[in-house]
Amino acid sequence: IVISGAKEAVEDIGSQLEQKENIKFRKLNVSAAFHSPQMADAAKTMEEEIRKMVFSLPKVPVVCNVTGKSARNTEDIKENLIRQMTGQVRWCDTILHLKEEGTEQFIETGNGDVLKKLNKTIIFRPKCIGLEA
Repeated sequence: IVISGAKEAVEDIGSQLEQKENIKFRKLNVSAAFHSPQMADAAKTMEEEIRKMVFSLPKVPVVCNVTGKSARNTEDIKENLIRQMTGQVRWCDTILHLKEEGTEQFIETGNGDVLKKLNKTIIFRPKCIGLEA
């Protein structure tokens, strides 16, 4: 579970969780409270820009983390991009949906292997490859 929000509030929750048995709390090294209401101002700016854009119909379904489902309709994709700024990331639902759609392998690009590790904990053991940038 990832908790996002005001630094002090997250630290307070972390202190409470650390006192519980079988719970490990770890602060993530991120630059902002992504996917939380604290992103509302940035989301407004992003929404204005997304609404101006003309999207082409995708050739393959776009899986949206805010819903954990596929979308093909450009308006749905735009709405989901806007919602993702402040909305919960439904990563487990996303990976399970991809499994149902027949996905057998994931390739993670960039630094680290956080998603690779997360994916391996979600019900099934997909082939996950990390490519360092």
